[in-house]
Amino acid sequence: MTVFIVEKPNSLDYRIDGVLDPTLELVRGETYTFDFVDDGHPFYIKSALGYGTLGSYDQGITNQGSSSSARDLVFTVPQDAPDLLYYQCSAHYGMAGELRITNAVEDDTNDQGFDIESPVIESKFTSLSLIVAPGVLGSEAIYLQGLREIRSDNNWSIFYAGEAYSFVEIDDIVTTVTREGAYTAEFALEIAESYPEYSGITFSETIDLVGVEALADTLLAVASADGNSVA
Repeated sequence: MTVFIVEKPNSLDYRIDGVLDPTLELVRGETYTFDFVDDGHPFYIKSALGYGTLGSYDQGITNQGSSSSARDLVFTVPQDAPDLLYYQCSAHYGMAGELRITNAVEDDTNDQGFDIESPVIESKFTSLSLIVAPGVLGSEAIYLQGLREIRSDNNWSIFYAGEAYSFVEIDDIVTTVTREGAYTAEFALEIAESYPEYSGITFSETIDLVGVEALADTLLAVASADGNSVA
């Protein structure tokens, strides 16, 4: 079971796992708990954004609309769930984000039909996060979580929201790459060479240092070590 930590810092945003209104990727058949750490702001899963309870999607959900830290919302994603759902506060229209729904991926093949037994370096999908450079997907840097990757001898595939991308096709828009919560080995080496005082720093430590809201402005000084301008 995956647990999302949900905070309610204001009437504009939910903060989930430290990120304001992130897009979350859920898998059909899996169970997710939205753990509310404070009270207020009724939390709904919806099939369409709307005021109040309009668009409420109730299948597989326990404690729909909970506004209490003592009543976490639990969502077992149905097999027939649509590809896109939303979470939204029923009292504040702007407190919302997307839930991208995908199918579970088999261990031996992915949904694109690629064999991941060989020559793939890793036998399973690994968790990947990307920070996309400012001005590409939005005016600020965009932090994308919940991506999956497969690396082979001649290809690096990234799967996000049901689509497959070759990393060479998107490399020029990516500022920082993390894997399983830490900077990739390649980027960590760049950090160590350019900023020895930050050698070994993890991405979560970066967030603790500058805060996720500061990513658009700084991405930490070390994030420019890969040659991209982030200011």
